[in-house]
Amino acid sequence: MLERTLTRRSVLEHAGTAAAGATGLGVADRAGDGASRERDPMDRGDDCSGGRVEPDVAVVGARRRDDDLVVRAGDAITFDASGTESAEPVASYVWTVGDESVDGERVHHAFERGGGVATVELAVTDEAGRTASASVDLHVLGRDRYDESPTPVHDASPARTYDDGYVVRAGEPVTFDARDSWDPDGDVVAYEWRFRRESRSGAVVEHAFRRRGNFRVTLSVTDDAGATESVEVPVHVTR
Repeated sequence: MLERTLTRRSVLEHAGTAAAGATGLGVADRAGDGASRERDPMDRGDDCSGGRVEPDVAVVGARRRDDDLVVRAGDAITFDASGTESAEPVASYVWTVGDESVDGERVHHAFERGGGVATVELAVTDEAGRTASASVDLHVLGRDRYDESPTPVHDASPARTYDDGYVVRAGEPVTFDARDSWDPDGDVVAYEWRFRRESRSGAVVEHAFRRRGNFRVTLSVTDDAGATESVEVPVHVTR
């Protein structure tokens, strides 16, 4: 189950240099996070004629250990830049993990091996050509063998990221996507979404919440060996 979202701004004292191996970097662009954020003096945005670019790196699925951010090799995590602030619309987000780079506001990733510190870098460019970058260090823990259970990975659109869930509007159809779910020793063959009294099958489903409030959507994925893993997704529905 994914942990709460931890941002770079909560671990400014953390530092690391060695990189761990990485695999499975994938893209899922979505709307930005509406939460307010304080300017990080370590983010060097390019200020031109009153413009600014302030990239923000959030890590969904990381755990805090003392002043460090910790992930486990093989576990799916999400890098989210939806909290980036810019005077002009953002034209591109480029993430770099080790030797691999990928574009997207929000990307999914799993580290192949542990035992080191992985530096994740984000470069942001706005439509005026201003650029800025930010980075975060993750301690990647190893494990003796891969778990047999699959790993559910969820996304939603249109939606704003809220902790480890989403903010959506009442009455607006929302597409829930689990296609980035994966299995370390096989294939994911079945997906089930539960919306209170309604259940839907399929990697991609659409659902509209009729009223405001806080809800929990459950995603269950099953692999080709019959192992099932579930995750609860908090959803806050606004007017």
